[in-house]
Amino acid sequence: MNLFPGVVVSVDGRIGIRCGATAAALNGDNPALAARGAGARVIVAVRPQHLYVQSEANTATLPATVFALEHLGKESVIILEAANQAKIRAIVEPGVSARVGSTLYIGFDMSKGLFFDPDTGRAIR
Repeated sequence: MNLFPGVVVSVDGRIGIRCGATAAALNGDNPALAARGAGARVIVAVRPQHLYVQSEANTATLPATVFALEHLGKESVIILEAANQAKIRAIVEPGVSARVGSTLYIGFDMSKGLFFDPDTGRAIR
């Protein structure tokens, strides 16, 4: 599981999360998250298969440096290092073009994320 610190925000009138410089609205309702209100801190947990990796930046991605590659046959795992030196794992199609030390941009579908209170560690449901 990849863990990202986040903040609850409003995105186009919908509840969303800001992780670093990226903010995205949630696909669907999360009343418990909405009840926390804008500015509330959360931890976003995202599975490696729910991340996507691309070579170009956009407003929905975060930069990360390729730390290592693991080719597993039908899929590959890219281990990336974020600006805060956290290791992030993404499962990608085999043959993806990535080199250790290069910069890639990661993003994820917020509807696939799980949310936790950073102080208690409890799930926000």
